[in-house]
Amino acid sequence: GTGSGLGCALHEHLAAALPKVRPLHCVALPRKIGDVAVGALNACLTLDRLSADARHRRGAVVLLSNELAARLAADVFKQPRP
Repeated sequence: GTGSGLGCALHEHLAAALPKVRPLHCVALPRKIGDVAVGALNACLTLDRLSADARHRRGAVVLLSNELAARLAADVFKQPRP
């Protein structure tokens, strides 16, 4: 899979153990053409859950683009297969 289910489960355990800590969630958006057919759905569900938690606990969500990271790796760092 994409790891989003494991990430959410880990987050829930950490939130229960550390309820006063403000979360900073980093979500990697899937590539337009991905390895997993349900990558976009998993990202949406994960983003919904983590953004709700961030609002509730006054934290934040950072969106990361896999497309941009791949282009930077290829164009700037000359890595053909990032």
